Order: sequence, then structure tokens, then C-alpha cells
Amino acid sequence: MFAAVWRRRGLLLGFLRRELATRYAGTLGGALWAFVQPVLLLAIYAFVFRLVFRVELPDLGGNSYVTLVACALWPWMAFQEGCSAARWRWLITPTWCARLRSRASCW
Repeated sequence: MFAAVWRRRGLLLGFLRRELATRYAGTLGGALWAFVQPVLLLAIYAFVFRLVFRVELPDLGGNSYVTLVACALWPWMAFQEGCSAARWRWLITPTWCARLRSRASCW
């Protein structure tokens, strides 16, 4: 599976460029916001949990608390964004639903 994705990496990069261009077109920060926002969220979490709540985790194996939060937060944000985008696309494209219904009725 990874080999097939690697062969079509140009297509995936094209999709990524198009998505970033359409999503952040006309905004002040542009596509830079897609990279700055997760880092700012991580900084807020680090500040609140390390300095305000004084969270101490036992033996992280030489890794910091921020690294632990980043490894959990960023995949979750990607999953959440994917689910949100898929739901939104499903709602705004009624022709897709009609095609699915017509194909299902033909079987």
C-alpha cells in the first residue's frame, strides 16, 4: 500500500496544494496559519499544564511533556479535521448522494 501511495505522491501533493490554496485564499495569514495554529495550540497546552496546573509525569524516558502532547495532539487534530472536512463535503455535494442512491438501486 505504501508503494502505491509513494508512486502517486505527486497527485497527493497536488491535492494538498489545491486544498491549502482554496481554504486559505483571501485570509491575512494565508496557508501559514495551517502550520502556526497547531504550534500555538501546543504552546498554550504546554503553558497551562506545565506552569498553571504543574503537571508532572513520572519517567518520560528523557522526553519532555511537550513532546508527549505533540505526539498525541497533532494526529488527533489531523483525524478531527479529516472527519470534519468529509462531513462538510458530504453535505455540500448532493449529486454525490444521488449517484450513490442510483447505483445502489441498480444492483
